Amino acid sequence: MHAWEVEHSRPRALGGTHHGNNKYAACIPCNREKSHRYSTRTMRARNGRIRAPLSIKRRRETKQTQALAGAELFGIVGYAFGPLGAMIGAAIGASVGEKHNPDRR
Repeated sequence: MHAWEVEHSRPRALGGTHHGNNKYAACIPCNREKSHRYSTRTMRARNGRIRAPLSIKRRRETKQTQALAGAELFGIVGYAFGPLGAMIGAAIGASVGEKHNPDRR
């Protein structure tokens, strides 16, 4: 785990300001790699990301939604093997859905 520092999403060298909506917390190695040459959006794209990471609350909600969707889908597929198949399918689907990283799309 790294320490954090304040970063400018749009660097001042590229026309960014000191305004609060341009400042974010960033881990020190990430912010230093970004330097004053790139915006946060550009660095995300270089690292294969299309958006900011989810908050802890939003991540939890998304994982629950994924688990329910997986349980429903696998439960329906498992129903072809009877009620026991539906229960096993739902359990497997919930597990698969919950383990998926919601930050990766």
